Amino acid sequence: MDVYGWGEIEDVLRDVNIDIILLLHPLDIVPLTPEPEGIHHRRPEVDYAVDRTFLPEGYVMLDEVRLAYPARE
Repeated sequence: MDVYGWGEIEDVLRDVNIDIILLLHPLDIVPLTPEPEGIHHRRPEVDYAVDRTFLPEGYVMLDEVRLAYPARE
């Protein structure tokens, strides 16, 4: 909540032509080698290698993206 924030679902779904909704799920970060101080003391993929078999695979596809700007007066 400190990083992404939160809101009421009614506000998000009020106009689905405007909002792009992505559900973010927690990731299971598993180092390839044991981390003596734990995984939260160093940065994954920067300070230590991550076992990618625990990470989800896939991609996001959007069918259509439209941007409409109000006319200037």
